[in-house]
Amino acid sequence: MKKALIALAAAATLAASGIALADKHQGKMVEAGGVGEVATVKATVQAVDLEKRIVTLKGPEGRVFDVKVGPEARNLPQVKPGDIVVAKYAESVAIELKKGGVGIRSKESQTATSRAPLGEKPAGAVATETTIVANVTKVDAKKNIVTLEGPSGKTVNVKVKDPAIMKEIKVGEQVEMVITEALAIAVEAPKK
Repeated sequence: MKKALIALAAAATLAASGIALADKHQGKMVEAGGVGEVATVKATVQAVDLEKRIVTLKGPEGRVFDVKVGPEARNLPQVKPGDIVVAKYAESVAIELKKGGVGIRSKESQTATSRAPLGEKPAGAVATETTIVANVTKVDAKKNIVTLEGPSGKTVNVKVKDPAIMKEIKVGEQVEMVITEALAIAVEAPKK
């Protein structure tokens, strides 16, 4: 079985955990060929209400907002005004061409989490890996666009950057997409 590996640059709108690529992007374009990127956002703690578990943050553009912190985030008493909250989000998508696919589409997800030890500044991470098997329903070699049908029957158009890969893709084949998303949030003491 001949296989081709395609790295996808994740589309900016591909956001929530446990996503279904074909559902989220029906009728939209996703670009193939590249590597996932990491987005980092920092905010400064303005106030902490331990009783209500609300942290008031000031974002990078000066906007002040409240965040309700759930009980799974331990170590909230260690958060102080002036601390920096750093959130990092990363995602990547890889597609493997499956020659002679059998037409059965599927979606499976796995999630892993971690958090800071007791007594340290709060921190945590969650990573979700979603595997989707989709059918190739259309190939536009002139535009380097492949249309995929996901498990729910919805479609997504994928623009393939490498023309050599386009020559290998045929209607009726399948692709297996592995979508990895990770979110890490940490509270850091201000630098002095």
